[in-house]
Amino acid sequence: MKKTVWVVFLMTFLLACGASTPLPPITASLGAEFTLAPGQSAMVQGADIEITLVGVPGDGRCPLLIECAMSGPVTVTIAIKAGTNMSGEFQLTNFTDNDGRVPSMDFEGMSPQVELNGYSIRMTSVLPFPQRSVSEIADDEYRVTFIVSE
Repeated sequence: MKKTVWVVFLMTFLLACGASTPLPPITASLGAEFTLAPGQSAMVQGADIEITLVGVPGDGRCPLLIECAMSGPVTVTIAIKAGTNMSGEFQLTNFTDNDGRVPSMDFEGMSPQVELNGYSIRMTSVLPFPQRSVSEIADDEYRVTFIVSE
């Protein structure tokens, strides 16, 4: 009996420590903004493109409650599948305002969008915006908004 209880306890513990359930894929419309969490995918209707937010490997934005000499960009990695072909992984990089919105103007050296098969995939927002420290944001807390247009 003790052995059975111990095995049940151990299995429950191991299952509780496992990775969280990924968010379900969403369907997005061409020309409309949509938001993804890391690991989540969106199928863009009318474009036959699937976009997956791989993660946010770099966040150099100056936290809101800290005084910085300068603020850096945020970088997100996406995987794009066009039709049945995997097109690859791409990094999008740009600055954001304090509300996490990516400015519409282009900055030299920044790449907030990628062009693929006649479509433009553009990052429009990265949240949350850091308050005290960038390290206070866990990887799975990021939410990135995109728009796909022709």
